[in-house]
Amino acid sequence: MADLLNIGSSALAAATKGLDLTGHNIANVGTDGYSRQRIDQSARPGGSVSRLDTGGGVVINGTQRINDALLESRLVRDGAEVSRLDAFNSLASRADSLLSDSSSGLSGSLNSFFSGLEKVASDPASTATRQAAIGSAQSLVDRFGSLHDELTAIDSEIDQRLGQAVTTVNDLASSIAKLNRTISLAGANTPADLLDQRNTLVQQLSTQVGVTTLSQDDGSLNVFTTGGQPLVIGEKVTALGTAADLYRPGRLDITSGTATVTKQLSGGVIGGLLDARRSLVDPALEKLGRVAVSLTTQINAVQAEGVTLDGSTGAALFSSPGGRAFAATTNTGSATASAGFSDLGKVTGDDYLLRSTGSGWQITRAKSGETVPFTGTGSSGDPLVVEGVTITLGGTPVSGDSFRISPTHDAAADVRLLTTDPRSFAAAGRLSSSASLSNTGTAKVSSPTVLDSGNSQLTSAATITFTSASSYQIGSGPSVSFAPGDSISANGWSVTLSGTPKAGDSFSVSATPAGSSDNRNARALADIAQAKSLDGGRNTLASANAALVTQTGATALQVSIAKAAATAVQTQSQSERDAVSGVNLDEEAANLIRYQQAYQAAAQVIATASSLFDTLLAATRR
Repeated sequence: MADLLNIGSSALAAATKGLDLTGHNIANVGTDGYSRQRIDQSARPGGSVSRLDTGGGVVINGTQRINDALLESRLVRDGAEVSRLDAFNSLASRADSLLSDSSSGLSGSLNSFFSGLEKVASDPASTATRQAAIGSAQSLVDRFGSLHDELTAIDSEIDQRLGQAVTTVNDLASSIAKLNRTISLAGANTPADLLDQRNTLVQQLSTQVGVTTLSQDDGSLNVFTTGGQPLVIGEKVTALGTAADLYRPGRLDITSGTATVTKQLSGGVIGGLLDARRSLVDPALEKLGRVAVSLTTQINAVQAEGVTLDGSTGAALFSSPGGRAFAATTNTGSATASAGFSDLGKVTGDDYLLRSTGSGWQITRAKSGETVPFTGTGSSGDPLVVEGVTITLGGTPVSGDSFRISPTHDAAADVRLLTTDPRSFAAAGRLSSSASLSNTGTAKVSSPTVLDSGNSQLTSAATITFTSASSYQIGSGPSVSFAPGDSISANGWSVTLSGTPKAGDSFSVSATPAGSSDNRNARALADIAQAKSLDGGRNTLASANAALVTQTGATALQVSIAKAAATAVQTQSQSERDAVSGVNLDEEAANLIRYQQAYQAAAQVIATASSLFDTLLAATRR
C-alpha cells in the first residue's frame, strides 16, 4: 500500500508542477524574450531489482527552458543591424530631401545666379538687371549658408544621440552585470526567467551597439562590442564614455576607459549614427564646400579682369573661403598650420591628417588612413601641396604632433557677398580698342586680350600706326613687320587684325571708360557656369552639385533597401525563435487538460491506496 501511495503522491506532485508551469507559460504569452518552460521528469525506480518491481513513480528533475542559443545569437545580430540601418536611414532621408528639393537645394539658386549674369551680359548698362543679379547672388550665398547649417544641425543631432545611446548602453550593461551575479550565485538552481531577462537585455543592448557574447562556466555571460571592447565581464562593467574629438572640440568621440574607440564601434544606433556621419554628412559638407570655393574663386578672378560702370577695376564679389587646419589637443610643440588652394581642379574635398614624424611630415587621408603623396617643405614660399591644397607651417613641432586639414568642410558657411552695389559688376572688358575714322584699309581690330594684368602700363593709352601694309609702330616705338594673322602685343595686352591695313591706318588701345556698355567680362562671368573647373576638368559647378545630390540620394536609397531586407531577416529569425521558444496557447490549453486529468488520476491513485489500506486495517481487526 505504501508503494502505491508514494507513486500516487509523486504523480500528484508532477501534475501540480505541470499545471504551475503551464499557467506560468500562459501568463507570459506576451512577455518579450520569454522562453516557454516544461518540467523535466523521469521514472523513479522501485525498491528492488527483481522482475516483479513495479517502479516507484516519478521524479521531478527540474524545469526545462526551451531555448536555442544559436537563434538567440541571430536575433542579437539582426537587431543590431536593423537598428543601425534605421538610425542611418532616418538621417539619410533628411539629407536627401534637403539637397534634392528644388526649394532647399543648391541647384535652383545656382541656376538663378548664372541666369542673372546672362541678363547682365545681355544689357550691361541696365541698373535694374544688375540689381536683380545682386539679389540672386545674395540668395546663392544664403543657400550655401542654409545648407551648411542644416547639415551641421544633423551632425549636432548625431552627437546628442550618441550621448544618449552611450548612457543607455551603460545602464543595460549594469543590469546584465547584476543578473550575472545572481545567476552565478544560484548555480544549477538558476530560475529560467532570469536567463530570459538577461537575453532580453543583451538584445536591447545590441540595438544600441553591435555586441558579441561569451558564456562562462559559472553561468555568467561576458559581453563585448563587435570591435572587441569589453562591456561586461562577469559582475564588472566597463562603461563607455564621451569626450571631445581630438581635432574638433564641438564633436564627440566615444571612449572606453582612456582609449578612444569611435572607429572600432559598429552596429546598433551608435554604428548607424557614426556611419551617417562618415558616409553622408561629412562628404556632403566637403562637396558643398568645394563648390563654394570653386565658384567664389572663379567669379572673383574674372571680376578682377573687368571694369565696373564707374570705370574702376572690378573688386571681389564674394569672400574667398580658405581651408581650415585643426591642431590636435594633444600637441605639445609650437607648430601651426594653415590651409589654402593651389589648383581647384585637383581638390577632392577630403580631409587629411598631417602628422610630424620627428624627421618630417606624413599626410594621410582622414577617412581611410591612406598615405597621400605631397610636395614642398611647408614654408610660406614653398608650402606643402597635396591634391591642389596648400599647407603652410610655422613654429616647431614635436614628433607625434598632428593637424586635421579640412580644405572645404566648412567653406560653404564662410561665403559672403561683399557688395550690394549693382554698379560693382565688372561687366566691361578692362581694355577697349578702336579704329581711326580716317582709315582707308579694310582691317578691323579685335578686342584686347589681357596677357599680364600686373603690367604697370596695361591701361596706358597706345596707338598702333601702320607705316605700310606690312609694318607698324606703337606710339613712337620702332617699326615692326606685320603679316596677316599676326598678333600685336604691348604693355601686357594683345590684339589681332582681320582684313588688310593700309599705310597711315591707325588703331588705339586704352582703358575702358566709365559707363561703357561693353559686355565682354559679363560674358566671361556667365561662361563660368559651363567651365569644367572641377575633378581635373571633368565637372562644372552644376554637375559637381548634381553628383553630390545623386550620391546622397543613392546612399539614402541603398540604406532604405538594406533596412527593408534586414527587417525581413529579423522577422524570419524572430519567427524561428518563436517556433522553438514561444508560447502556443493551443498547446498550453491542451497541456492544462492533460495535467488536470493527470492530477485527477493521481488523486484517484492516492484514494485507491487509502481505501485498500482501510480495508486491510478493517480485516486485521476481526
